[in-house]
Amino acid sequence: MSRRSSTFADSTRRRVALVLMTVVAVITASERAWAQACCAGSGAVTPGRLAVHEDALMAVQQRAAHAFGSFDSNGHYATPAAGSSEQDFEQDLIGAWRVPVLDRMQLAAQLPFVETRRTTRGNAEVGGGIGDANVSARYDFLYAGRDRYVPGIAAPIVGISGVAPVSDHFRFQGGFTTNPPIPSLGKNQPATVGLSVTALYVWY
Repeated sequence: MSRRSSTFADSTRRRVALVLMTVVAVITASERAWAQACCAGSGAVTPGRLAVHEDALMAVQQRAAHAFGSFDSNGHYATPAAGSSEQDFEQDLIGAWRVPVLDRMQLAAQLPFVETRRTTRGNAEVGGGIGDANVSARYDFLYAGRDRYVPGIAAPIVGISGVAPVSDHFRFQGGFTTNPPIPSLGKNQPATVGLSVTALYVWY
């Protein structure tokens, strides 16, 4: 294949990827939200990101968080009442798949199961169920590590995580999340601090 044909093919793939991501954004657009989704956490996409040489993955994730305050409908932060507390737990099923025609594009899905324990003076309750499912798309315009001076660039987010490889196909990754107790950073949601651990198995 000539250099001109290769450049044209890459340009076409990028245009198709941008169109697909725009369509997904339009279809999933909603009205203004007055509260954070119950289990969206601090991110909008799944932690199931594929490496350059990987084609698909399946993963399970465990999260645990402690609420140390909350934001009201005006974004004001307040500490909990004396004698009350909240702990949030989440188990996620995660999958990711690289689109064969657009090798720089990957699709991911996440299905969470959430549980909450709340206590007040003399009372304690535990409840749970299926949380908000998450479907996302990622397109790598530039791969990380491919250029000495230019970093990897992708849509829609940039993230940092810690990874502990066990084998070529299996790895653990973990993260620390928190909602700073700063006014106007949230509305109608708890301020939490928590940890997450994810076990991933990949195919390539």
